[in-house]
Amino acid sequence: EGHSVAMHSYTHDYKKLYPGRSGNVDVIKKEYDKTKEALQEVLGSDFKTHAWRYPGGHASWHNLGPADEALESDEVYWIDWNTLTGDAEPEKRRPKDAAGMVKMATSAIKEGVKVSVMLAHDAEGKDLTVEAMPEIIAAYKDAGYKFGIIA
Repeated sequence: EGHSVAMHSYTHDYKKLYPGRSGNVDVIKKEYDKTKEALQEVLGSDFKTHAWRYPGGHASWHNLGPADEALESDEVYWIDWNTLTGDAEPEKRRPKDAAGMVKMATSAIKEGVKVSVMLAHDAEGKDLTVEAMPEIIAAYKDAGYKFGIIA
């Protein structure tokens, strides 16, 4: 169907990945390797992706240059989001209903963002995101955005 799979981490353990808010290149590389191995077990030994998203986002942490270089040595590059549904925001900022989530997620359209990479989750407890997503997708399509693959 044209989907791609990117990597995010194996444990999502901020304390191990970023002790003192600084990237630990050895732990990040091990997380990458373990994630890749797990995906290859499911998707086949020829599975390859070029996309990695740091848990918490690249801009949230210090000293990620060495980890970036380690990932680049395997032709993997980090990507962050510039738009969000709000489903990972602190409770006080998180939308309380689908309409609020649609408003937050489509603010990039009003702001004139040319390329939108959205942070959204479909994990357990993220039912509101799943409920709002059809309207979010429709709004972007109606505004002339095209959907692409990050691979």
